[in-house]
Amino acid sequence: MSDRFAPVPPTVRASEVTLLALHTAITIGAQVARIGARVWGLPYLEHPAEQTAGHLLARAVENTGHPDPNPRYSDINPATITAVSIRVHRRVDALIIDVWDTDPTPPGTTPPDPHMSAVGALARRWGTYPSQCGGKVIWAEIGADNHLPAGPAQPGGSDHLTPRPDPSADACWPTC
Repeated sequence: MSDRFAPVPPTVRASEVTLLALHTAITIGAQVARIGARVWGLPYLEHPAEQTAGHLLARAVENTGHPDPNPRYSDINPATITAVSIRVHRRVDALIIDVWDTDPTPPGTTPPDPHMSAVGALARRWGTYPSQCGGKVIWAEIGADNHLPAGPAQPGGSDHLTPRPDPSADACWPTC
């Protein structure tokens, strides 16, 4: 696994893919999340995981890559195209979807971000943290009970950001 994401214990099942920040990354990454849900025995999370991953990756590609859905690949400069990464891993009753991009700016509320509004509707909770290799990671936890009341906001964040899952639950969340 790469150093883009916070470490997960070796006992946690995880899938990670790094892709060029092109529109095709959205579909590929969404399928990684869907397949993860199915393979890890959470078939009822396939659709919300696919949708959440798609929104997180669409945001990453729009902010850091080449978002044109029909690019002329001859017009893309391979020396300047960035990458995005997705990691999907399982908790007892949920999937965690992490998406890394090169932009260190966390999602804001002004103007409203339609991708993050959709993630907020699909996910049990979500948040962001800086990556040790630069950029940031936006994560979302998808579970059957996604519409539970959210906890308090992160310090210094806006009220749509909820705290990271309890680190003692599976020791896979960073302390930063």
